[in-house]
Formats: sequence, structure tokens, C-alpha cells
Amino acid sequence: MPIFALRQIVNILAPADNEDLIGFALYLAAQNHFVNFLGQTGLAFGYDACNAAVAINPHADYDGLAAAGANFSALYGTSRLFAGLDPDFNQIHVPAPGRPFSSSAHGEHAEQTAIRLVDGSGGVMTFLNHGGHFHLYVDLNPCPGCTNWLTNDPRQWFVHYRANLAVQAPLVREKKDFRKRRFGRIAERKHGIQKRRVTGNRRGQPKRVR
Repeated sequence: MPIFALRQIVNILAPADNEDLIGFALYLAAQNHFVNFLGQTGLAFGYDACNAAVAINPHADYDGLAAAGANFSALYGTSRLFAGLDPDFNQIHVPAPGRPFSSSAHGEHAEQTAIRLVDGSGGVMTFLNHGGHFHLYVDLNPCPGCTNWLTNDPRQWFVHYRANLAVQAPLVREKKDFRKRRFGRIAERKHGIQKRRVTGNRRGQPKRVR
């Protein structure tokens, strides 16, 4: 079915309606969840990873949310799940031949991983039906492939997104600032090697690494 609505989250302090309230709740839940993994470039989980959250009916194992008079939970997805980082997703992932941790025919972008995890739960998790449609938050507006995928889905999706695909820099900065506020300045690791700063003194003595 056609996407019910595609709306950018611009100012979380000024929701326009109940749809915004649900979208904002999913956005904040996704930020709080993924801040624990941001910057893990050794796992290919950088700040530019696209993340998503979908509203499901209340489930004890997932973050509980309340907005617009509805109680629901958030289930998360990310463009990095196809890399083999999540055992639940691995069970439903159909890899491309010879590329076990690469994109399958589904594309495995953030919104697809979130939705497919619910569909693959065997009815343990179900989507929140709010006014006849379903809510999905994704960091970036859906690419053409994901737009077609969502359009061909039998459900109508209200898609909330934070940034445009063509203008990602502000969102990357937002994620870095959010992580800094949560954890302070933490030395990041790249491919398992901690970045170190090399310094020397004014007299030309040998440099030291700290």
C-alpha cells in the first residue's frame, strides 16, 4: 500500500499532532538505545549508521513508551544488523550467495530490519495499529529501494525521519553530541586500536605517546 505519510522531525518541542507525538517518542527511544553503540567503528557501527524504531504493541522485553493516549513498545533496527551482529536477526536473514554478512535481496536497511524482526517473531510481537496505520522512525528518509519496499508492504506506514539522505552531517553531529552528553569524552577505538595522541617537548626531546 502507499506510504500513509512521510514526515521529517524538525523540532521535538513543537509537535503538530498526535502522529508527531508517537514519532517523537520513537525518535527519542532510538537515540537513547543506539547511543550505547555509537562510534564502535571496529564493528562498522559508526555515527553514520542509519537506525530505526518501529512501534509495536506493549511487550515486556522492549522499551515501553506512551504517547498520544497509546501505550506501546519500541523495537529497533539498524543498517548494521546485516553484518551479523544480532542473533535474532541472523535467524531470519537470507544472505546473498557467498556473502554471508552482506546485504541480501531485501536490502536490509534500518527500516527493513526493524519491520522484518517483528514479522519474523511468529506473532510474539505485533505492530501498533494507530488510526489504521503503523508508525516507523528512521534516521534518514527512505532511499528509493526502501520506499518501493514500504509501498509494496500490505500495511500503511507513517514514516518519521530525522534527516535527509543528501544532508546527513547535522545528524552525525547530533549523535556525537548526544553521546558526549551521556558518557563524556571517551577515547574511541577504530578496528580495535585505540587512538593515541603523540606529543613532544619544546627542547626537541624524543616524543612520547600517551
